[in-house]
Amino acid sequence: HEGKGRGLAAGKSLAADLAFEINAEAVALLRRAGRRDVGDPLLAQDFERAIDVDQEYPPAYCNRGLARKNLGQPAEALKDYDRAIAIQPNHVAAIGNRGNVLRQLNRLAEAEAAYRRALVINPSHPETLNNLGTVLRDQGKATDAIEFYHKAVALRPAYAEAAGNL
Repeated sequence: HEGKGRGLAAGKSLAADLAFEINAEAVALLRRAGRRDVGDPLLAQDFERAIDVDQEYPPAYCNRGLARKNLGQPAEALKDYDRAIAIQPNHVAAIGNRGNVLRQLNRLAEAEAAYRRALVINPSHPETLNNLGTVLRDQGKATDAIEFYHKAVALRPAYAEAAGNL
């Protein structure tokens, strides 16, 4: 029994080491991508390489989604955010960014739901509070919107965008 236990533990350690190496390579690719301009078409390709290295790494999908959004590919961006969320259901950046794309597509009720979900995970995120306020305003819910703008400014008093929305 002892020999089997050590072998299993060694196998787990090797698997953990391999996972770390894969993620380290994916992170290195993400860092290289971070030096590119947001409108650079090669940016999405850098994230694709990171995904090729580790297909279960949510930040690569989330970042490729942002690159695709900035390249005017909202449908592809949504797919990336959905994949990041499928891998890590509480990936707040992917959920919030998904809301941004839905708002861009004028799918306001879905955007609102995404922002509310992100706020359940991180209720103290000024940008998400502001974004929820904006999507509520876009839906004609000005009173509700103001509440979220105030919350955003309370968390970050110098947040000019949220203050300007008041």
